[in-house]
Amino acid sequence: MFIDIKRVVTVVAALALVASVAAIILLLSNQSLRQDVAERQQTINQGLALSQLNTRLMNSLAAVATRDNDDQIRVLLAQHGITFSFSPEPQRLGGKPQAQQPARPTK
Repeated sequence: MFIDIKRVVTVVAALALVASVAAIILLLSNQSLRQDVAERQQTINQGLALSQLNTRLMNSLAAVATRDNDDQIRVLLAQHGITFSFSPEPQRLGGKPQAQQPARPTK
């Protein structure tokens, strides 16, 4: 039985070419998916930062509304579903005044 070397080499070269093209396609697809994931992660990170800012803003507004007894701020917060309660702790005699804990908004 005689094996034609040219045909074997041609078939192996064709298979290598197909495998290379498949690898390139998978590489490009993977890069596209990585870019999508990176964009989504950036959006999540921005959302977390804005969430922290939102929490600080709500705490500040609740503290001002309580301190100044401002009904307009209370109504504004209530319109957006944020309710809060504030119970100041009595100060210790003879010691430093304790820092007031911020009001915790609840949704």
